[in-house]
Amino acid sequence: HVNQAYELMAAEVLTFREMAEQLSNALGSRITYKSPNLFQFFFSSRKKGINVGQILVMMMLHYIQRFKATPVASEWMKHFLARQPRTFMQYAKDYRPVLVR
Repeated sequence: HVNQAYELMAAEVLTFREMAEQLSNALGSRITYKSPNLFQFFFSSRKKGINVGQILVMMMLHYIQRFKATPVASEWMKHFLARQPRTFMQYAKDYRPVLVR
């Protein structure tokens, strides 16, 4: 795999709201997604003691995605695993005991 780059996307592409809905179904409790307000996120993170640099990186990682095209599903995970990759719903069900602590 020297000098190779792979798009490690699952075959299913979900929005944050779709992930919240699937988590709700798998975990048996209502989970919603609310897009954070940039300023509220910054100030609430500062109140938690997170340093400014780390907050800015988190904000960049979250918000930069809004300006990119929706990712295209990829078959690379299937190729590397030599099987169908787990769906997000299956992941949530499999890890339910850890996620509902």
